[in-house]
Amino acid sequence: MEKIRIGLIGHGFMGHEHEKMLTETEGFRVVGIADMDPKQLEDVKEGLKRYTSAV
Repeated sequence: MEKIRIGLIGHGFMGHEHEKMLTETEGFRVVGIADMDPKQLEDVKEGLKRYTSAV
């Protein structure tokens, strides 16, 4: 079965917690993370898309 692809909005404390939980849960795959603050995206894993704008 194909994994459900997830994009996270916000990568502060809870965004990091959600990323960790979703990457450890069978059936989900985080594919991108968005945050208006580029510093919050510095530790996004290689291969994930990074967004600083919804436009």
